[in-house]
Amino acid sequence: MSEDGGAFGSHLRSARRAAGLSQQELAERAGLSVRTIGNMERGASKWPYRDSLHRLADALSLRDEARAEFIGESPDGQLYVNLRGFDPSGTPVTPEEAVRVLLDSLDVPATRRPQTIEAQLGMYRSLLAGRRMLVLLDNARDAAQVRPLLPGAPTCRVIVTSRNQLTGLVATAAARPLLLDVLTDREGGALRRRP
Repeated sequence: MSEDGGAFGSHLRSARRAAGLSQQELAERAGLSVRTIGNMERGASKWPYRDSLHRLADALSLRDEARAEFIGESPDGQLYVNLRGFDPSGTPVTPEEAVRVLLDSLDVPATRRPQTIEAQLGMYRSLLAGRRMLVLLDNARDAAQVRPLLPGAPTCRVIVTSRNQLTGLVATAAARPLLLDVLTDREGGALRRRP
């Protein structure tokens, strides 16, 4: 635990001070305990609950992009998109659709999103910059579907699942392939029996 509370603790403390609130006042507005606020600012509560983040954003009167940034910069987390690369419908998710899902997950209101796909991807990447995030891009059809969704931040990790090998990502994005085989009947049965 760092003395300054880490990135989120510092961000919370700065936002509270900018709003002119004491820890007590913020706690009362957010419906949280003073101890919880103190723990968050010191970094003792490394993973605040999503509900607490929304309460804090409300209590700090954060709106639009400032709100999305505050909630996004709180505990490092994970994002998930099913790219439906091999969906029975035959219609994989486009990068345009996928980035909307990602921005939704980062709590960016539709009214604050840029109009163009390039700008939306830029916003997505800037929201992930400097954060430790795990991005799971599931069921990808090909490298072209995945490449625009790579965050580019060295603090982020991406897992891509696909039935194809996506060798293009190995060459251009330094991806490390991990080939998995089909489970045996015994392995499948053991997996089904696990609680």
